[in-house]
Amino acid sequence: MSYAQTVLLLRLFVQWSPAQTSLEALVLGLGRHTAAWFAHAPAPSGDGEVLVIPIDSKATPTATAADLAQRRGPRSANAHPGSARHRGRVARLRWGRQKRQQKGDKAKNGKMATIVGMYTLRKSDDGTLEGPLNKRVYAS
Repeated sequence: MSYAQTVLLLRLFVQWSPAQTSLEALVLGLGRHTAAWFAHAPAPSGDGEVLVIPIDSKATPTATAADLAQRRGPRSANAHPGSARHRGRVARLRWGRQKRQQKGDKAKNGKMATIVGMYTLRKSDDGTLEGPLNKRVYAS
């Protein structure tokens, strides 16, 4: 859950909320103590011996039709084929000037999504791994 969503939920249920930066500082401050807490916390009952944590992050493509039109189509002849400096210069001239960005626009404004899955595996008598046990999936 994002810090902004946390602020909204606190306002709805508690009628009060700290600032987003205060929440972030709290989470980072408490994060220092998590390693010691996990070292002393007992493992859940019925848990396996092997912990598996697959993490995947992707951003949605945000190229507009104008961006795609610039990337595709016939290419003009390169006047300076051996020069890296001129090759970049010719490409920049061909693309033309970028239009002025509006408020909130970014050159690459893909929305990032992260999915984390956690589960454990148990070793069987013949040495193979069984599972998944206690599977949880988190998304942000």
